[in-house]
Amino acid sequence: CRIAISYPEIYAMQVSALFEAACKLCNEKIKVQPEVMIPIIMNAAELKTLIYGKKIEGYTYVGLAEIAEDVCKKQDARNLPYSFGTMIELPCAALSSAEIARYGQFFSFGTNDLTQTCLGLSRDDFTTFMPDYTMLDLIDGNPFSVLDPRVKELIEIATKRGIEARPDLSVGLCGEHGARPENIAFCMSAGLHYVSCSPYSVPIALLAVAQEQLKRQG
Repeated sequence: CRIAISYPEIYAMQVSALFEAACKLCNEKIKVQPEVMIPIIMNAAELKTLIYGKKIEGYTYVGLAEIAEDVCKKQDARNLPYSFGTMIELPCAALSSAEIARYGQFFSFGTNDLTQTCLGLSRDDFTTFMPDYTMLDLIDGNPFSVLDPRVKELIEIATKRGIEARPDLSVGLCGEHGARPENIAFCMSAGLHYVSCSPYSVPIALLAVAQEQLKRQG
């Protein structure tokens, strides 16, 4: 999204293609509901500009919502349901989630990037120095497998503030953190609506959800 502010034609091309395909399916009576998720959002002003555009001092930045509406109008698919949301991958976004929720209809926590930006650790390089950190008891486990307490706190804060600002906000987790039973239990407690994981991890995730539900009922 940083690049999209300076080069709006990049997102315009992508969103146009997405909605042309969605409109085609809609006109073929195939149920489709696009959810456009904008990554690495820094603050509410950035998301608002990307979605709804801005006019300032003779310059017009065309928002993605206007592009989507134009495509739907041209394709005669005005009743196509769609929504815009964002990834929460930066601590500053998590802390300003109430403002961001005014413009985003859903949140998805990109926990790999949120872990990297919260702890200052690179997922690609972590394995090279993890043995030393583990030996010296500087870190407890792999934060790219089990959610770090500080990352959990950011997720809880963002979820609470986001839903308070927009009660119908859909909140989920994106990334392989969602395949770990201990992470799933936390996500359910924090109020998230879904987690994502690889196809191979779906049975494990479903079992973890069922076990947590039984625990709560018991």
